[in-house]
Amino acid sequence: MIKQLAKIDEALNKTLFVLVEISLVVLLILLSAQVSARYFRIQALAPQDEIINLFFAWFVFVGIALLFREDGHLRVEFVDDFLSSRITLLAFYQLFSLLVRGVFIAVLFSSSLNLYISSGPRTSPMLHLPQRLWYGAILFSAMLMSVHCIVKIIIQIRIVVEKLKNRKQAK
Repeated sequence: MIKQLAKIDEALNKTLFVLVEISLVVLLILLSAQVSARYFRIQALAPQDEIINLFFAWFVFVGIALLFREDGHLRVEFVDDFLSSRITLLAFYQLFSLLVRGVFIAVLFSSSLNLYISSGPRTSPMLHLPQRLWYGAILFSAMLMSVHCIVKIIIQIRIVVEKLKNRKQAK
């Protein structure tokens, strides 16, 4: 069961990474075209702005979820370095850090769900795309980070319990 979940997680990770790469390429092409159009004084189209905003939203929020999965977020390195020789304290610190991130993700999830629901039938001005496409990126990212955070917290609790057992056995 765990191997199957790991395979699903890896496949989803690869798919999301490809989505981020495609979004980046599309953004580069569209932004280059827009800059060129302005330089040569060609009429810039508003729908192009909407598409850029849509791809940028998905690029950013899916990228954030991928960074969270890989623990690529900002860290206070001197705290990690200081605690690296104190294994049990480091395990507690990492658990605390995960719990704080979990609270942030819960607030992000709740807020993005409210935003997604409240956007209702609103559409974009030029292409008349549902605004939920933009807000869905935030909600999707929050869901991914929630799942990864819960798994990481469970794993970290096991690590803390193991460290405490090892510490008691050493005494």
